[in-house]
Amino acid sequence: MLAEAPRQAGVVTTVTGEATLTRATRSDQPLALKFRDEVLYKDRIRTKANSVARVLLGGKAVVTVSALSDLIITEEPQQPAVVNLF
Repeated sequence: MLAEAPRQAGVVTTVTGEATLTRATRSDQPLALKFRDEVLYKDRIRTKANSVARVLLGGKAVVTVSALSDLIITEEPQQPAVVNLF
């Protein structure tokens, strides 16, 4: 049985300050978050002090991640997306 490829949850529309993107498939390697980065389900976005990131989900909703926060988007049965903001 083949593993299902990660699906796109959204795209980064704004990054101000410092933020990182940690892929669910490579949790040991955070990358600098950039404008137009693809965000996949189960990826983690982490913002640092005085930073903001915005992600457009499914072309319909914008999630703003303020300073010193984490965002993880997951899927559950009967729900298109679950947004966990810490």
